[in-house]
Amino acid sequence: MTYRKPGKRETETRMVDPYHLANINGEWYLFAYDHGRKDIRTFAPVRIQSVKPTAKRLSVREKFSLEKRLRDQFRRACGRGCV
Repeated sequence: MTYRKPGKRETETRMVDPYHLANINGEWYLFAYDHGRKDIRTFAPVRIQSVKPTAKRLSVREKFSLEKRLRDQFRRACGRGCV
């Protein structure tokens, strides 16, 4: 996908395995494994400028837990009551 990070004008090409798309407090977030950074990252779909499918097969990493990701990442951003 072609993605623009917050505060940047330039776009980056990222190869990701999408794991989950969630609407949290009215905002959409894509949780995906980023092959370049070798980590699960959170992307704002409004910042995705284009996508292109690959022939690679998706496999979810065993470490991924949506509940843990939401608890750890979004509790810090909005306090205890929002997730």
